[in-house]
Amino acid sequence: MRAEFERRNNQINQNQSAGKNVGARRRLKLWMVFMLVVLGFAAYRFIDQASQIKTYTLEYAQKKDTETQNIQSLNQMKRENERLKEPEYIEQIVKKKFGLYKPGEIPIYTPSSGGE
Repeated sequence: MRAEFERRNNQINQNQSAGKNVGARRRLKLWMVFMLVVLGFAAYRFIDQASQIKTYTLEYAQKKDTETQNIQSLNQMKRENERLKEPEYIEQIVKKKFGLYKPGEIPIYTPSSGGE
């Protein structure tokens, strides 16, 4: 009788410890699933932000190029504006574009090198 009592007691203890292991395993699985979801979301956000950074970097480079071109154009226009204040430059433009010369000035034409 004593042996049977001890056997039943051991069997009950084993069932209780097995029940504790099942709950611990279930919590561990839930924790693993939760961590996978969090890590998956973090990886998704990382990849998404990396692609956005690449897009913005390309846009920035394009805008920087257009800014450089605009600055060069502005500087060229400023130089042209300063040159237009000089009488010699205005005289050159009048001679080239309109063929006007000072009285008594003889224009010299050079043959064009288009046929040679």
